[in-house]
Amino acid sequence: PSGSPTRSLADLKDTIFAGSYISDTGRLALSYSLLKEEGATLETFFHRYTYTYSDEKSIRAIAEFLFDGAAVNGLIYEDMVRTEPDTTRRTRIIELLGPYGISPVVVPPFLDGEIKEKIRNTLLSADQDEKGREALQVLGVDRFVLIGDNAYDSLREMAKKVWWAQ
Repeated sequence: PSGSPTRSLADLKDTIFAGSYISDTGRLALSYSLLKEEGATLETFFHRYTYTYSDEKSIRAIAEFLFDGAAVNGLIYEDMVRTEPDTTRRTRIIELLGPYGISPVVVPPFLDGEIKEKIRNTLLSADQDEKGREALQVLGVDRFVLIGDNAYDSLREMAKKVWWAQ
């Protein structure tokens, strides 16, 4: 919460903390940081770690003083600063982890190649026309770019260390 005396992740030891279950930011990056900095797991560091199953729910819960802290995706937080400023004003960022590769756009492997290519081209060129820019603005995205698979290497490395330690 914005009025909390907490200044760092270490200050949150033995508190009630929230995060998303299936999330690089809400679970994996936090677990890795705790293991690396404190030699701890979510279960041993926090008094209680609760899953909200949504970054938005975690942010709202912090604003309502239901938890002492939460780990959330920065892009979702930034979007809520824009769409729910009254909520985010009641929260404060104490630490940033990352950067990490952003969630990819994926399609089913059986999708026709021509359709895949059309989707790819539409996304990659969306910033080049007015309607596309409007759609991107709604998403809070400047543009889509192709990135290499190695953009996710840091997440893979964290996963190896975190899951190996448990």
